[in-house]
Amino acid sequence: MLVSATEVRIGQILKLHGIYCAVVLDKFINEDGGVILRVQTLRNVFRGFKSELIDTSVAPNGLRAASMDDINTEIAEHYATVDRGLALMLEAVQA
Repeated sequence: MLVSATEVRIGQILKLHGIYCAVVLDKFINEDGGVILRVQTLRNVFRGFKSELIDTSVAPNGLRAASMDDINTEIAEHYATVDRGLALMLEAVQA
């Protein structure tokens, strides 16, 4: 379900562009009514990156409601990808 940037609240779980899970850490509204969100994505956590700012005016249809199930699925997919990658790498070394 699409979420309007004006309705987003701190602590809410979102999917950005229907792909990446993110948790809203801060919400800033400028004098023109534009909304900037500071979010932490699982993708950034996995890469050791800090939170990022999202200008919601760039892709106003890019915010979707998400849940803990979505976060848990993304975490499981990440670890499965890491496990497959490590297995392929070690297989190549042992060949």
